[in-house]
Amino acid sequence: MSNGDLKKAIVDAALELFAERGLSNVDMNDISKRSGVSIDNILQYYEIPGDILHESFKKGQRKMEEIFRDPVMGNMDNYLEVMFDGLEAAISPWGPELYFNTLYQSTKDKVLKDAFLRSSRSMGFAVKSFLAQMVAMSIVDEIENVEIVNSNLVSSFIENLAKSLEGVSMNDIKSNWVKNASKMLVQSSSTHVE
Repeated sequence: MSNGDLKKAIVDAALELFAERGLSNVDMNDISKRSGVSIDNILQYYEIPGDILHESFKKGQRKMEEIFRDPVMGNMDNYLEVMFDGLEAAISPWGPELYFNTLYQSTKDKVLKDAFLRSSRSMGFAVKSFLAQMVAMSIVDEIENVEIVNSNLVSSFIENLAKSLEGVSMNDIKSNWVKNASKMLVQSSSTHVE
């Protein structure tokens, strides 16, 4: 097994376990059994289960930030589609179902809850920066109550994402989210799209 495959097996097993039991109730033995990777091999990459969780949050955050850094051409809907893609990238290490199960476990596990809160703040900061970019590019006018708009954009993303558990396609979820998100913002009258 290559190093990449080994790490993927470890991370996938750990994320499944966090979704089932929370962080506080998972140890390296559990991850070893689930992944089929020896503890010695796991310890080459991670000291404690929290390291795996932290790395997963950071991986999603980096993907989101990469998407937000790429130049966007078009109108407000194009920007909102990119915002959706970035938010989706932030949870990509889990995928929707594991993400929601892990989020549920955070209601019972203080350590996991604290990790989710830190991750949510990072997501919110990235979205706020992206909103600032939209203002700078004259896609939207100045955003009043940007903290509330920011929070509403992120929370509505999570609410819409939950529909994937009911079998709604990601394209339909994205389309609905963009439509609703555009109601939270006022497109600039000076937007020039070429």
